[in-house]
Amino acid sequence: MTKREEFRKNGYVIIKNSFEKKEIEDLRSLCFEEFKKLNQIDDSNEINLEIQRQIFTKSFLQNPNLLNPLFKKSIIDEVKKVLGDDYISFADFQLNNNFHSPIWHTDSQSIGFSTKYLYHQSFNIAKIGFYLQENDNTYGGQLDIIPGSHLPTFLGVSSPIKLKSRYGKVSHLQLLALKIRNIFLKKISINVAPGDLVLFHGLLWHRSSQPDWSKVKQIDRYGIKNPPLNKTKFMFQWEVSENNEFASYYATHQLRRNHKKFNEAAEIKLENLHESTKAIFKTHNVNFKTYLDLKIPIHNKLKSKDGTPIIFNN
Repeated sequence: MTKREEFRKNGYVIIKNSFEKKEIEDLRSLCFEEFKKLNQIDDSNEINLEIQRQIFTKSFLQNPNLLNPLFKKSIIDEVKKVLGDDYISFADFQLNNNFHSPIWHTDSQSIGFSTKYLYHQSFNIAKIGFYLQENDNTYGGQLDIIPGSHLPTFLGVSSPIKLKSRYGKVSHLQLLALKIRNIFLKKISINVAPGDLVLFHGLLWHRSSQPDWSKVKQIDRYGIKNPPLNKTKFMFQWEVSENNEFASYYATHQLRRNHKKFNEAAEIKLENLHESTKAIFKTHNVNFKTYLDLKIPIHNKLKSKDGTPIIFNN
């Protein structure tokens, strides 16, 4: 089975041995420093009670120490085996600190689950997850997934009954079949070694591997109170896609969300990146795009190349 076939069947592949132990240690030190700066005491000496646990795209693109390690040639070569030699690296990056969400979700949930084109075999929007620690029975630290949950059921997504209200959408019966199927699919923890990465489909259901909440105290929404330094969870995540028409549909949808995170990412220009980042992109032939680069006009009769109606939910 090829990496692409494995990705299509299971919804994820593991990219092995991408970082050495010393590189992980250096990145963990950098993460501690970045979140310390992000949550420092202000000039009034008042403590910021709203602790920020996430760093987003704008900060990445202004800091080559955060961004550049994610574009090692060994990583790029493995992603190419799944998404093609000209795959897109979107300007969408995230770093989480001590974040242990128990909520099962997909990373394309903002588009919804009812639009038919999401289940097209060429809809290959994906995320790369990079976990800087081993999973721990007490402190968690990695990812739980439901393999195969990105695929339609045996009912498919093309309804034999044509309803105007369901134009371009999956039928209610097919959506119910998806929901029931996912309940019975096996849930697993991907306990990859530090230095390994997980490339997973945007429709794959997943959540953070859970701590033993009977042994730790919870703070904020999903944080652990005072975890040991070596157990503190850091997770890098960034977005990639097969270079095809569906990347443009996805980018257009993201820009319609009117969210600060996506608006900031859309404003990024390649010429404004750090020289070291531009050099890496040029050397490794990185196809780097913002959502704005791929935005397309929207009209009521927009269809994919095979005739599938494209519906943009508000």
